[in-house]
Amino acid sequence: MRFLPPGIISHGIRRINNIELQPAVVYIHPWEIDHRQPRFKVRRLTEVRHYAGLSGVEDKIKNILSEFKFGKISQVITESLARQPVSYFSC
Repeated sequence: MRFLPPGIISHGIRRINNIELQPAVVYIHPWEIDHRQPRFKVRRLTEVRHYAGLSGVEDKIKNILSEFKFGKISQVITESLARQPVSYFSC
């Protein structure tokens, strides 16, 4: 979410929904929403990995929430299992 432009994120979700006919699962670490979190002195690569793009995450989340319908993961799993039974064992 922090590293990709909004258009690529939206395109990926649409592709999963419309072409693969599957629900997309979006997970965001809670700390990624807090762009005012304390900054620690760390190596450059760690700094980029942890802090780059924090200031734009909230707007990206707002955009995808307004563009797509979201639900609980339990609902997604229940609906998915109802559509196609899963066999965990094969003979």
